[in-house]
This record gives sequence, structure tokens and C-alpha cells, in this order.
Amino acid sequence: MNARPITTVRTVVAGVEEAGRDIKLFTLVDPDRWELPPFKPGAHVDLHLPNGLVRTYSLCNEPADSRRYVIGVKREAEGRGGSRALHDDVGIGDTIGVSLPRGGLAFASEITRRVFVAGGIGVTPLLSMVRDLLRRGDANFVLHLIVRDQVPLAAQLAPLIDAGHVVVHRTSLSGRPNLASLIGSPGPSVAVACCGPEGMLGDFERLTGA
Repeated sequence: MNARPITTVRTVVAGVEEAGRDIKLFTLVDPDRWELPPFKPGAHVDLHLPNGLVRTYSLCNEPADSRRYVIGVKREAEGRGGSRALHDDVGIGDTIGVSLPRGGLAFASEITRRVFVAGGIGVTPLLSMVRDLLRRGDANFVLHLIVRDQVPLAAQLAPLIDAGHVVVHRTSLSGRPNLASLIGSPGPSVAVACCGPEGMLGDFERLTGA
């Protein structure tokens, strides 16, 4: 049985923006500025980098923003090289192959309360989700952002923080918050989601049975 060929979309880097300590936002567009393949809130894509590496990143813009893919990348000095390549070698005008988006969430209409928990740069897919909810006129959610000190993507998150949609928990000041308290009582009309370090994800899965 033949393997299904991997489909990639050719994009060019249209923008590179400093977005916090060791964090950059990359904006990818179609070379002719056509719409890109659609995606769900919080979806992720594989980037086929010019040096041959393939790395997965979440999209942080909302699906209605159909002419670009925006990813937030933290430079990991001890990582496997993808983030270093993006930070050090990729600039405006460079070509990057991108897989078709996959994953993401579509919330059922009966959901009346949503709780998101993010650790550091793990906020990127959840930022896509909350932007999509607000565009739809649904503000019945809260995003708890757990950071050591600095807020990643601060310029993008500032309006959401000011509006009370995002609550920042700085562990350098008050220690780690209790995840069970942040999530609250479960129920059929409650949706919860988490993205962050492995330890946080493990705690979240134990609490929610995810």
C-alpha cells in the first residue's frame, strides 16, 4: 500500500516581530497573497524549514484571518534546532513550505463556560481560540496564563488582559497556582483546554481525565 504524499503549501515570510524575551512572531503568506487553506482555532502546522528541518508550531491568529498564518516561536538554545534556525536564519522574503493545518477545536453550541490554561509560550493556540470566540461575540471564557515573570506575546495579549479575559499568574511572585482551582467544577456545559510544559499537561490530564 502506497503512503499518501505529504501536501505542503508554499509560503513566504511577510513579517518577523519581536514578541518578548527570545520570542518572535512570524507571519507567513501565499506568494501571490491568495487565501491560505482554512484552519480551526488552535490548529497547528508543520514548517519545512530551508535547512531541511521539519518542526510543528501552533497558529495564533484566528481562522477568519485567512490570508496569513502567524506563529509564535521561542528560541530554545538547548532544543533540537528548529527554533534556532527560525530565529537566526529566517527573515522576510524567505520561502517556507507549510503542511495543511490540522487539529484545533470547534466548540459545541451547548457549551456555556470555557476555561483555558496556558504555560508560557503554550498560549499561542489558545490565543487563536479566544480571538475566534470574541469575533463571534462570545466572551464567556477565561484564559489563565502561567508564567515565571514576563508575559509572552505581551502586545497581543494586553487588550485581553485589560478586558479581564486573560488572567496572568506569575510564579516568581506567588508560586504556581492550583490547577484544580483554576479549572473549577466540571460539567457537560463546561469546556476546558490546556497547553504548556509536559508537567502541566500531565497535571491537567489527571484532573480532567482528558
